Amino acid sequence: MYVPISLNQILSTFRGSFHSIDIRSATRKHDSDWLSLLTAIRISARPIEEIQLRHRKLIDEAPTIQAGQFRVFFQALPFSNIDTVLDKLASASLNVESERIVLQEAITIDQGRSQISRWKNFVLPWSQETWSNATYSFGTKSTSFQEPDIAGAAIQNGWPSVESAVSTLLEVEKEDLYRLSISIFINIEMPAQIQLVSAGDKSFTINVKAERNIKSLVLYWNEKSATGETNKKLALDKVGDENGFALWRTQQIQVSADAEDELSCWLSHEGVPVVDVLTGRFKDFLPFAEVVQRERTGHIQESLTTDISHKKKIFISHINEEALLAVHLKKWIEKAFAGQCDVFVSSHPKDLPAGTKWLEAISKALESASVLIVLCSLASISRPWINFEAGCCWNRGIPIIPVCHSGQRRDNLPPPLSSLQSLELEEVTFSEELIHALGGHLAIKSTSEIDYQRTNKELVKAASSAAKAVSPKPLPAVPQDLERT
Repeated sequence: MYVPISLNQILSTFRGSFHSIDIRSATRKHDSDWLSLLTAIRISARPIEEIQLRHRKLIDEAPTIQAGQFRVFFQALPFSNIDTVLDKLASASLNVESERIVLQEAITIDQGRSQISRWKNFVLPWSQETWSNATYSFGTKSTSFQEPDIAGAAIQNGWPSVESAVSTLLEVEKEDLYRLSISIFINIEMPAQIQLVSAGDKSFTINVKAERNIKSLVLYWNEKSATGETNKKLALDKVGDENGFALWRTQQIQVSADAEDELSCWLSHEGVPVVDVLTGRFKDFLPFAEVVQRERTGHIQESLTTDISHKKKIFISHINEEALLAVHLKKWIEKAFAGQCDVFVSSHPKDLPAGTKWLEAISKALESASVLIVLCSLASISRPWINFEAGCCWNRGIPIIPVCHSGQRRDNLPPPLSSLQSLELEEVTFSEELIHALGGHLAIKSTSEIDYQRTNKELVKAASSAAKAVSPKPLPAVPQDLERT
C-alpha cells in the first residue's frame, strides 16, 4: 500500500500526541563549529526520559564518542521544541549540547514525501516491537567517512571505523551509510500500532495501541481470495491504558479464508490516511489447525498444533567447511525462539539424514523457507551452491540476510548480495541484531533469555574454526631426489 505522506501533514495532525525529539549528530570539526556527517532526528510519542536513558546506555556501552576531529552529539528535547528545531534547520544549523552544528544546506519541511514502513522501536530495540515509521531525507553528504583525519581519530579511540561508530550510536544500518548521500534525515515513529492476535483456527482479534490523545482512529480490513474480495470497517472497544498509550481491541473475527489468501489491515485517521498497516497472507499471521484421524473408528480430533505451513522456516546456506558454525547458529536460533521456527542446515543429520535424496530435500527446504541466512566468507561467496541457493530465494522474494565472517566485509560483498542488508558476525551487536531481524521478518518473538555477549563469543569461535578449515594448506615438500635438476 503506497500512500505518500508529507512531514507537515503528520506533525500537524498528531501535534498533541508526540512527546519527544531524539537528535543524534555525527560530525567533524569545522572551524569553531562542527559539520554534520550525518544527523538523525527522530520524533515519537515516547517520554523524553526514555530517550535520555537510551542515550546514556549507548554512551556507556560504546567507546568514546569524541575523538579529535570526530564527535557524536546526543540531545533529547520535548516535542514542544519542534518549531525551534525546524527553524534552525531552515537556517542550515542546529544547536546540540551547546555546540553549533552546520548543515550542508538549509532544510524546509515542505521538501520530500514519505510512505510508512515498519521498523523496530529505536528507543526500546530489545523489546522487538515494530512501529510504522515515515522517513524524510534532506541535504547532501558534506564529507566522506573515509577522510584520514576523522577515520584515524575514530580508530585510535577504539572504533573499527567511522561507519561503525556512526551506525552504532545513531542506530542506522551500516549498509545504509555506504549508500546514503544525505546529511540529515527526520524519522517519525507513528503514535499508533496494529497487532493481529490469533484466537484459534481462522479466528483472531486485532489490538490497537495508540497514544492516549489520539481520537477518531478507524480500522479497515480487506481480504482477497480466488472467489472475490471483502472490505470491512471494524469497530474498536477500549480495554485499558499502558504507559501513556490507550489499548483498543476488536471483537473476535472468524474468517473462511485459505492459508494463501491475502489480507490487508490498516489504521486510518482523518488527517493521515494510513497510520499503520499490516499486509500479507493469512498463513503469515494465523495458525491453520490440522484435522487428524486418531482412531480407526473414524473418530476425528482437531489437533491443537499449528499447521506445518504456519511454523516459520529458516534456511542457512553454507559451505561444508562452515558446518560447525551453521549448526551452532541453527541450535541457538531455534532455542531463542522456543520452537516457533525450524532452521534447516544441510550439514545437520536431522535435517538431511543418511539415505535422503539430498538435492530433493534441499529444494523442498528452499521452497518452504521464509528467510534465508547466507554465511559469507572469502571462501564461500565464490562457491556455486551458495549462489544457487541465494538465487532460488531471491526469485521467491523472501528476505535474505548475508552474514559476513572470517575476513569477509559487507562493503566487499559481490552483487547481488551487496544490495542486501547484511550483518558482520564479529561485531558485538551481531546476535542481538540477527534476532531482531528474524523476529521482524517472521513476526515472532524470542521467548527465552538470551546472553548476547556469550553468544557472540561462541559464534566468533565457531567462525574461527571455519576460517581455519578453508585456509590453504602448505604443499608438502618435494623429496630431494625428485626435484628437477
